[in-house]
Amino acid sequence: RVPAVRLDDIDELRKVPLAFLKVDAEGHDSRVLGGAMELIARARPVIFVESPPGSESDSSTAVGVGGRLRRLGYEPFVLDGGRLRRVEQVKGLLNVFYVPSSNRVSGLTL
Repeated sequence: RVPAVRLDDIDELRKVPLAFLKVDAEGHDSRVLGGAMELIARARPVIFVESPPGSESDSSTAVGVGGRLRRLGYEPFVLDGGRLRRVEQVKGLLNVFYVPSSNRVSGLTL
């Protein structure tokens, strides 16, 4: 068993601007996001999620994580030929960038 700490409980993360968050938790991505909700709401970073393939009903899969982030106002994108391309479906995708729907990220307009 490995001890876990919620990202929302790390004081140092409250003191720095956060533009990008990478989540690669080997099937526990939804739990990681659950422990970072305050951080995500405050900083609105671009979030890169590397999810293992799994069943649609599993909340740790790309589909479950994607649904959670969409409810927070994020849109899914994939890297395609060196550019981000918006996608409607995340099922079967392993690497997805989630961008706040305001389309403004640290001075970058998509």
